[in-house]
Amino acid sequence: MLFELDDQTVREHPGGEMVKFAGGAPPSQHEFIRQRIGGELARMRSGVDSLGEPQQRGNVTFVHWPADAALRKAVRLLIGRDGIRAYNLGRFRPSGEIHYWTSYYYFLRRILERAGFSTPRRVGPADSNIPGCSNYHLDTELAGNVYKLDSLYMEATRP
Repeated sequence: MLFELDDQTVREHPGGEMVKFAGGAPPSQHEFIRQRIGGELARMRSGVDSLGEPQQRGNVTFVHWPADAALRKAVRLLIGRDGIRAYNLGRFRPSGEIHYWTSYYYFLRRILERAGFSTPRRVGPADSNIPGCSNYHLDTELAGNVYKLDSLYMEATRP
């Protein structure tokens, strides 16, 4: 589990080292890995992100429109292979896949209480006091499968 946490904070490409780990794991460990990372395992293996966009592992590309492809070529010509690696990393890090902070229940509960919230509690990805929350599929797939099984979900109220 420490590997998961570290990988989520330091990865430099989609899926990080978890892609290699999951890909090289013996079949006897596949179920355990699936239980830990949920639908992410299938996405890692298929090479698509959570929105169904193609991923390129190792040397990240974010070619979602022609202007970006042209910009990447210009950057590569101007500053070379190391420059394009830095450019890719600069584009990837704020993409939403990186966890800049890892937390756990006890620590997060204390933060919420110090911020003035009451009754902080651990909840499931589709659980909430907000009516109809599960209909939004914020952390579950449409079929109801949990998107990321290793996430921590908490809810608190402000008096």
